[in-house]
Amino acid sequence: HGATPEPLPAVEESTGHHGVALALMVIDLLTLTAMLYYSGGANNPFSFFYFVNLAVGGVTIKPRAAWSLTVTAIVGYTLLLHQSNPVPGISEGPVEGFGYRAAGLMLAFATCSTVVTYYVTRTAGELKQRERQLLHAQAEQAASHRLEGLTTLAAGAAHELATPLSTIDVIVRELSRHLEDCDKPES
Repeated sequence: HGATPEPLPAVEESTGHHGVALALMVIDLLTLTAMLYYSGGANNPFSFFYFVNLAVGGVTIKPRAAWSLTVTAIVGYTLLLHQSNPVPGISEGPVEGFGYRAAGLMLAFATCSTVVTYYVTRTAGELKQRERQLLHAQAEQAASHRLEGLTTLAAGAAHELATPLSTIDVIVRELSRHLEDCDKPES
């Protein structure tokens, strides 16, 4: 019971890797915003791809960075609501002013972005926590198996030692009985 499990291997979460991932995700959002700008803006049906980027970011990068992606997406979408190059057939041009339509679109986009980021980062965090718990349980189980093996080895060694010791005990008793009948000096 006194055995302590071996320490878990440290899960390296390199800040550099997260920084590169965040930079790439921001570049991807800016590129999407630029492409949408030249292809109808917020009226382009592909503007929903902001949510894909937010979901991927929520899983792959740290939560604080994922929230910065959400803010970037909201700002990009807001810009697209007010400025874009209209494409005949899919857009009516940028929204003029900040009327009910623009406010509704902005509110809907901000709400969806926030919900997506919140649930994806929360789920990813819970999955990482369960993975750490699983690694800890596996380490404890491995330590328990090693202790069990050591206990079995000790029991086997004790059994192997018990046989010669029992034989020596029997011989000593026999010698003691035999010596009782023999003449022995006072010393």
